[in-house]
Amino acid sequence: MPRRWVGYLLEPVDAASVGVFRIVFGSLVAIDALRFLGGGYVDEYFVAPRIHFTYLYLDCVQPLARPWMYAHMWTLATAALLLALGLAYRLAAIVLCGTYAYFFLLEQAIYQNHYYLILLFTGCCSGFRRTGPMRWTPCGARRGRRWSRGGQS
Repeated sequence: MPRRWVGYLLEPVDAASVGVFRIVFGSLVAIDALRFLGGGYVDEYFVAPRIHFTYLYLDCVQPLARPWMYAHMWTLATAALLLALGLAYRLAAIVLCGTYAYFFLLEQAIYQNHYYLILLFTGCCSGFRRTGPMRWTPCGARRGRRWSRGGQS
């Protein structure tokens, strides 16, 4: 029985599902950031209030000035789009993790469980190499790369 499980766990699998996850995840985070920008939530939650409900022992994390908060959200959206496209993947994942962590820690009053989950996913993405079929990225499509069961070909 244990040998069968070990064999099953070590069996090579197609990475297309991870590529789809990366594309969908990056797109949804970008849409969320653009929703904050377009809906006026940056001003409403971070710029206008005089009192912010910060996390315990993280009082030092305070909102930036209005133009910098908008620049921060645009950076977050851009990094999420780069992650979805698979361009500059490692850099985009690290920038997305840092910018989303700052966004998450700014205001405890807007906490939602999926914000924490997104932060965990961005942290996981920043530690991995680009995943999914190369042909699903602009660089891979241009170079004619394909993905095989054993890896990149």
